[in-house]
Amino acid sequence: DDGSVRAILDGRLLGEGGYRCMAFDAQSKRLAIGWGAARLQVWNLKEKRVERTINLNADAAGVCFRPDGQGLAVGTVKNESELWDLGAGARTATGTGHAAAPSALAFSPAAKYLLSGDSAGALRLWDAAKGESIRQESVSGESFQQVQFHPEGKFIAIIGRDVHIWGKK
Repeated sequence: DDGSVRAILDGRLLGEGGYRCMAFDAQSKRLAIGWGAARLQVWNLKEKRVERTINLNADAAGVCFRPDGQGLAVGTVKNESELWDLGAGARTATGTGHAAAPSALAFSPAAKYLLSGDSAGALRLWDAAKGESIRQESVSGESFQQVQFHPEGKFIAIIGRDVHIWGKK
């Protein structure tokens, strides 16, 4: 580590509320960082500059890039999942229905679906183009920390208190 990422971030992103979440794009060229005041910044790591600042409906609780790097999903403390087109800098959809902030987020490999998990044990599968919930599952007593699609989309892995692997039989 040559300290370049540290040099980019030191003192430049500190704002009210502090950092909440972060994610690299698949090519590791950009870093999205959610912080207080309902803001998210996308950093271009090679050019050492903020590429885009996004004003959210509420503070970010989780973030992930679309596999193609052209969009983001952001879970907020208003218990919503916001979908963003980075090229246009526009929110394309807002999904509601979580009982807690969806902090665990992942797109399917082709970005057709978004999976979101929250600390209340709820999982939602979204149509990523429409922002519509197409399936919901709950696991009593669980708090989901991370969700991930298999690279070929064959199954999903979810980590909370336990590890859950769901897929086609």
